[in-house]
Amino acid sequence: MSDTLNIKQRSLFSEILILIKHRLSLSVVFSSVASYLIAFEVFSIYTLLLLILGGFFVVGASNGFNQIIERNRDALMERTLNRPLPTGALSIKQAVIVCIILSFLGLTMLYIINFRTAFFGFISMIIYLALYTPLKPITPLSVFFDIVFPLLDQKIFKQ
Repeated sequence: MSDTLNIKQRSLFSEILILIKHRLSLSVVFSSVASYLIAFEVFSIYTLLLLILGGFFVVGASNGFNQIIERNRDALMERTLNRPLPTGALSIKQAVIVCIILSFLGLTMLYIINFRTAFFGFISMIIYLALYTPLKPITPLSVFFDIVFPLLDQKIFKQ
């Protein structure tokens, strides 16, 4: 009998999906899409697709950067110890590269919609990473920063 654990290997793509928390990212994008559908003046499938992809990439990059920042804490908690960085399935360098690429692509797509959309996407990333992430272990009030900008979605699409 072997003393090693039988851990199922995941593909690189699967590890990246876990890094960016793809299900959570999709749910966040859903609120932006709903806001667009409520607030648009002239519907554009092109704008909608840019919003979906750009928003998904920006939220995914933010989730990935969050995991990079919290990798040591994630290694200590049972709920998070199987994430790609604590397990070593992705290196920090790989995670940073993925997050930078997704940030660039996402913000570019949002900029194509309009400057304001890209600006709020960027500001949301900064608030998530500079306020929410460090405050999360300190106070439950950190969630305030996680919900402020989705409330502004409808304003973004009206120019």
